[in-house]
Amino acid sequence: MKTLDTEEFEGFLGNSLVLDNLIEQSKIGLFIYNYREETCLFNPPILNDLGYNSSLEINNNYQSLFKKDEFQQLITLLKNSSNEISTQFGLLTKTGETVDYICNGNIISNQSKPLYFIGKLETMSQKTSSANLNFASKILENQTFFLIAIDNQANYTYVNEYYLSYFDLKLEEIIGKSSLTWIVESDIEKCIQAGLECQQFPNKKIQVELTKFIHNKHYSILWEFLGITDNKGDYLQTLCIGYDISLLKLNESILKRREQELRILFENSSDIIYMMNTDFNFIYLSPSVEYITGYTANEIIESDLYRFIHPDYQELIKKQFFKVLEQPGSSQITETKFITKEGSEKWFRNNLTGIINDKNEVIGITGVTVDITELKSKELLLKENEQKLKSIVHNTHDIIFHLNNEGKFTFISSSVNRYDENTKKLMLGRSFHKFVHPDDLEICFSAINHVFKNNEVVEDVEYRLLYNDEKFHWHKANVKPLLNQDGSVSHLLGISVDINQQKNNEIELLKVKNAYERASIQAKLGNWEYHIDTGKIIWSSMLYEIFEVPQDLEIEIGKIDELYRSEDLELLKQSINNSISTGAKYDIELRLLETPSRPMKWVRSIGEPVFENGKCVRLFGTLQDISQRKANEQLLIDSKKYTESILSTIPDLVFIMSNDGILVDWVAGNESKLLMPPELFINKSVNDIFPAQFSKQILDNIKKVIKTGKPILFEYSLPIGVTEAYFEARFTKLNDNQIIVLSRDITLLHNAEVEKQKLIHRIQNQNNILQNYAHIISHNLRSHSSNITGIIYLLMEEFKHLHTNEMFNYLRKAADNLMSLVKHISETSSVFSDADLSYESINVQALTEKVINSIYFLKEQANVDIELQIPKQTNIYVHQDFAESIFLNLLTNAIKYRSPKRKAKILIKAQTEKEFVKISFQDNGLGIDLEKYGLKLFGLLKTFHENEDARGLGLFMVKNQIETMGGKIEVKSVVDKGTTFDVYLPKDY
Repeated sequence: MKTLDTEEFEGFLGNSLVLDNLIEQSKIGLFIYNYREETCLFNPPILNDLGYNSSLEINNNYQSLFKKDEFQQLITLLKNSSNEISTQFGLLTKTGETVDYICNGNIISNQSKPLYFIGKLETMSQKTSSANLNFASKILENQTFFLIAIDNQANYTYVNEYYLSYFDLKLEEIIGKSSLTWIVESDIEKCIQAGLECQQFPNKKIQVELTKFIHNKHYSILWEFLGITDNKGDYLQTLCIGYDISLLKLNESILKRREQELRILFENSSDIIYMMNTDFNFIYLSPSVEYITGYTANEIIESDLYRFIHPDYQELIKKQFFKVLEQPGSSQITETKFITKEGSEKWFRNNLTGIINDKNEVIGITGVTVDITELKSKELLLKENEQKLKSIVHNTHDIIFHLNNEGKFTFISSSVNRYDENTKKLMLGRSFHKFVHPDDLEICFSAINHVFKNNEVVEDVEYRLLYNDEKFHWHKANVKPLLNQDGSVSHLLGISVDINQQKNNEIELLKVKNAYERASIQAKLGNWEYHIDTGKIIWSSMLYEIFEVPQDLEIEIGKIDELYRSEDLELLKQSINNSISTGAKYDIELRLLETPSRPMKWVRSIGEPVFENGKCVRLFGTLQDISQRKANEQLLIDSKKYTESILSTIPDLVFIMSNDGILVDWVAGNESKLLMPPELFINKSVNDIFPAQFSKQILDNIKKVIKTGKPILFEYSLPIGVTEAYFEARFTKLNDNQIIVLSRDITLLHNAEVEKQKLIHRIQNQNNILQNYAHIISHNLRSHSSNITGIIYLLMEEFKHLHTNEMFNYLRKAADNLMSLVKHISETSSVFSDADLSYESINVQALTEKVINSIYFLKEQANVDIELQIPKQTNIYVHQDFAESIFLNLLTNAIKYRSPKRKAKILIKAQTEKEFVKISFQDNGLGIDLEKYGLKLFGLLKTFHENEDARGLGLFMVKNQIETMGGKIEVKSVVDKGTTFDVYLPKDY
């Protein structure tokens, strides 16, 4: 490991950041003496040994720690020594005791002038034999931060062991190499700028965050750069200290994401989320508070909390708050009334929790408030309904009862006492069969068993009930199961209706009078009658046509199952049964069942019951074919849904405006895009809403659209808060009195376009500057190099003996090389400008043969075999000069770097791959170590073999020329086996 020389170490120790880290982070005990300032320092391990937490406890007076006159003795020793020193002295602890230390260290000097002494301190029990350690080096090597030194060519001159071990690197991979190695491309410019600033402003600390990519892993490193100078002020090198902050960056990213998720949760919660300090003042309220209470968060935060709480609940909420403060970790749930901004009352359920610090102290309160007004209303409604139900049960003429699984009455309503007031008392707790007529027991047992066994409702059970007056009365009962939590039947609930009068007065149904068609054939309206006692159904002739069945078909109640869809058939039966049992008229719409001969039809069925002596004896009504009407209704519904779906999908706001500028309606897929609530612009004129100039534009456009009937598209901007928003509006004529306006927010698009134009302009300016600079440099270099070469050759003409002068010949050769280099640089600069490039279709085979012929003598001299595998009709669309330059460079490179161990062979083949022609140049030459040079292969002025004529420009130009024409280049190589360059150029279609 290279150690800094004296000047570098002086500058190194002059960097307060480095010195601080040496003192604070070293795990060994250190003593440092500054000869120039005549000051001394002890680092924290020594201070801790002596019982001090920091140097502040001794007011930074380190001399006070020495025993008696030992400090002066030590200084005398240091001033009279020149290199390594080994001594011992005693230091005083905080309690006045003495600790004896052995001190071994080195003096850091500059031109025999001592600068610093750095010594390692050990107690007598810690004494070791390592007295001659190079502490300057050891301290540097054992730090838990990265320490590197960079020369003015940005190459590494020093790295500490921690840097090597942390990134698993070897010293030979780094020293003398570019410090830009492993820096990600996006940070290279930032790194270069920091280095230049260090050279320009020595001794100024420059902080920069850079990303390295080493061994397929990214590291975020925080660096501090410091330019180091010698005693004359001349720049020596840059010293850099770095720390890996990758984990910190990752944690920051995770924390930001979690904060964002939590904020989104708070901001979009339908409940009120809040935080309070210990004085019960709000410090945060979620936006939902305004929707629920009418007050904005600021209105509540800036006011007294209790002014919003109903007076009846203020004391309760105070008690809950104090409980949370007094009992850390507890939660309190309370229900209170809240007075909204409109003056109405709302019920809130509050869940309060204390905010606890690390000392288990409550430092605030967080809470979630849920609006339970609707729930409270339902509770009140439920209580009201329960009260009504009790009232109904106790006042109804029907008998309501419960039977347990033993068939005993567990509840029976008071209506059972209608004939005798003792009947209820007599029946409770006794089996029902004791009160049922013997002839009706079987049907009753069957119904009860069915309910308990199948968990199903049984209806219309007719039986005779024995009252306490010793008379049987006819009843009709509906019974249903009451369930346990496990789903089993616990009780049976029954409602029994007294039908004694109906049974005694049953008579035949009245015959239908005036049975005739009630509607005309044109209306597709027919009549029907249903006789309940016989089950007979009578149809008018129109019904046979509607149902498309033979006129002689005899219709019975069982036949209707075959006429209607199953779901509609159930509705019909329910309606008929309800009409029979309640006497209610029904009016329903049904669908007929499709058959091969009959399409699906919609019909309207109206039924009305006829009662005689309290009993329904028949039903009559009408049935009408309404298929056409339903079809029209469906078309209207579909059209409306289609229109609504389109309007809700598009990102635009849609407005309907009258010809005089009144906004009469609006539609929005996302109402949040509205700039103001609808009530502020509906039925308002644009003159009342928008600035005068803008409203005039709107009115002018309305007139043009109404007059011409042609849509108008224009853009406008409006101030939204402190920013400017941009919109695009399309005006389209709806009728002579109204237009439709589609408004779209294009702020992001507008801003992106502005930024794009700025970026394009900046890039064009930078490109022009770089091109001009390249041309100036190449021109000036060419002029000077030409002058130098000319002068050399004139001297050789005038002084003939110079032809044999070895040093002069080296000078001539160097001048020739410089001319060649300038020529290559001039050619290279043309790669970066394709403004005047012209492209054409070029045959690959013809181009290859042309290039081979141009190097015929080179090929013959090198005894190279060149084989072509190129289809004749393979064409590329490229710039002629660039293509020839690419082929020439790759061919001459293959010849130039041939292996002396074997006959040189080159294979050139081409094949079409999608939009490219892939042209491969394969040789059996020296090969390239891609692991070592892969990242530098196409770099400017980079060479990888020892050939004298290697300039490091060929592959750089090849790559840039290929990419300028929209292609790419890939390389595969094995050392001493050969190399293959795959060139992808656009094919000619």
